[in-house]
Amino acid sequence: MKQKDITLARDFYQLALFFEKTTYGEQQISEEDFNQYQNNIEQWMKAIAQTYQSHTEIGER
Repeated sequence: MKQKDITLARDFYQLALFFEKTTYGEQQISEEDFNQYQNNIEQWMKAIAQTYQSHTEIGER
């Protein structure tokens, strides 16, 4: 597994854990926490999109 994939997997795990704790009431969050969570998800999705875009470009050649 590439280092970038490991980092994305780790980030996904942390975001999923945070989502689970807040959704099921184990943890209260502030508006600031929510905004940070939302920002992290947006960055994560951009990183995934870039990864898949490079794979598509390689496959099309």
